[in-house]
Amino acid sequence: MSLEGSKLGHYSLLRLIGKGGMGEVYLAEDLYVKRQVAVKIIGLEHTTDLQEATRLFQREIQAISQLDHPHILPLFDSGEEVIQDRRLAYMVMPYRAEGSLQDWLSQQNIKQLAPHIVAHIVEQAAAALQHAHERQLIHQDVKPSNFLMRQRSEHPEYPDILLADFSIARFESISAMKSQQIRGTPAYMPPEQWQRHSTPASDQYALAITAYHLLVGHPPFSGRMEQVMHQHFDVQPQPPSTLNPHVTNALDAVILRALAKKPEERFPSVLQFAQAFQQAWQGQGDIYISLPLSSEEALHGAIRNVTLPGRRQISASIPPNSHNGDQIRLAELGEPYYAGGPRSAVILTLLVQGHTAYGINFPPDTDSLSEPTLRKTPSAPQIPPPPPYWSTQPITPPNTIRPRRLLTIVAVLCALALLISGTVGLFIYQNHVQSIQATATATALRATTTVSARQTSIAAMTATVTTGNHYPSYMPDNGQISFYDPMTDPKDKQWSEDRLCYATQDGYHVLTNQAHYYRYCSSANTYADFAFEVQMKIVKGDCGGLEIRNDGQGKAYQLVICANGAYGMYLYVDLDGAHAKTLLESTSALIHAEAGKLNTIGVVAKGPDIRLFVNGYTLGHIQDNTYQKGYIGLLATAYDNPSEVVYQNARIWIF
Repeated sequence: MSLEGSKLGHYSLLRLIGKGGMGEVYLAEDLYVKRQVAVKIIGLEHTTDLQEATRLFQREIQAISQLDHPHILPLFDSGEEVIQDRRLAYMVMPYRAEGSLQDWLSQQNIKQLAPHIVAHIVEQAAAALQHAHERQLIHQDVKPSNFLMRQRSEHPEYPDILLADFSIARFESISAMKSQQIRGTPAYMPPEQWQRHSTPASDQYALAITAYHLLVGHPPFSGRMEQVMHQHFDVQPQPPSTLNPHVTNALDAVILRALAKKPEERFPSVLQFAQAFQQAWQGQGDIYISLPLSSEEALHGAIRNVTLPGRRQISASIPPNSHNGDQIRLAELGEPYYAGGPRSAVILTLLVQGHTAYGINFPPDTDSLSEPTLRKTPSAPQIPPPPPYWSTQPITPPNTIRPRRLLTIVAVLCALALLISGTVGLFIYQNHVQSIQATATATALRATTTVSARQTSIAAMTATVTTGNHYPSYMPDNGQISFYDPMTDPKDKQWSEDRLCYATQDGYHVLTNQAHYYRYCSSANTYADFAFEVQMKIVKGDCGGLEIRNDGQGKAYQLVICANGAYGMYLYVDLDGAHAKTLLESTSALIHAEAGKLNTIGVVAKGPDIRLFVNGYTLGHIQDNTYQKGYIGLLATAYDNPSEVVYQNARIWIF
């Protein structure tokens, strides 16, 4: 029988908004303070097991009344009343119009959440559960539908959550055997809860199932009840990274530990689980290092010492008959995924001296190849100067302009802007071969600090500027500030560091001293969907710019912006520059072409949609889904002249 239109104390019941085994939930109006509330009601007289229903309802009221946490739905009021000859017990709580987390996922048609959004939710949920556990209370029914939403208008993608429904919660001091009925939601219940022996670690398990669900779109186990129970006891869940490419091995390690079959093998507390989750998604993951070898070592095999971050050394066995570009994976020899957790892998990319590829001989570089450290970059390969026009095939230069003559007419380059824009493309096309060594080693440089040091530095810088670094109004969408670096502190170590990539008090310097080369300096972390903005000043020479979604092996999108107003966007599909693809090339009056003038350049990459900006205006827009994730890099490009570019105020927002 519907109670819509009835009064329960000073609450007018408006409409039914939820129904379950333990009763009904009505939207109601509080006639005293004129606000909408949610009223949960059970009919005591018509309940099959009156004593059990009354006990559970009173226990839920008792449980919530002892909790006071910003991420737990509070209790406003409770009582009993007779309406239409029915004896009713009720409790009054805030009404959240946004519904539950499960409702939000359905309304947004979201199948998989980004790891940083899941980390935000896990952090809040764990804080709420830890508050309950410290008061000896186990929730026993953690799942998306039991978290209510409270969206923030300034960041709707980062909702606040409120833990609700303590209807089957129990106090640790009370034996679960008083009720012979197994209570909970099968897809989220740990093995011990099926045996009616819940502990605080049971809520951790259920929260890990929830995180898994949010990351991949469904819980790890499904089927009939007896099938689900068997899987919880005996089946290892599939690592979430196999179902969502944005999930790292580090997150796999955290989630799978929290899903251990035995409670004592999980994290010591649900809060430590959340902390490990945060560390894992922010961490660097596997460490990539380029390892130069002599031809003799590649042919006959060798044992090499490899220097890792913090000057820690490991030993690597190089098998006989190794080839240039081969990769060797050294499991569990990198940095811990999280404090006290398993170590990541070290992945070595072999660079064989004297190897000939694409008609280019790579000579040994005694300055850097003698020891595979993380702070030195091998010199660029020697390649012939490019002809002056862009072409995917070699062409004969016109008689009017020869390559050597270009060196003598730098003074009139501005008058030849359109010609130079084409030449820039050719330069990038033929000189990307440098990335065979430079970008691979730059990737290794991202590991120059430990995971904990990087997180501390990033968090400290971001915390001080969050309020002043709102998402730029000229960019589409609305990202959450994730990283800020003024780039004026040589100690922050958020970018590659060597003699040609370094920070001073006036900014981060990137240099290349040889004509027809570019220098790439890598970020510490990889990014998928993001917005990036940085101030760039060409101190001398030709061009600067950036690379995005660089895989560390030369595959990347590259934006080049030159002092003469020319710019280009290029796609590198392999280590051979001959296969590079021009996505965009032109000149623009929006680029400040004066010597030493600042240009603010920006990129928004969201799926296949990549938008380019300069000085607050749109520079170009491309659609390409070749690469989804990688490092951000800063460039100095020398077409005819040694170049030095200074960068300041790098900011990254994530979606």
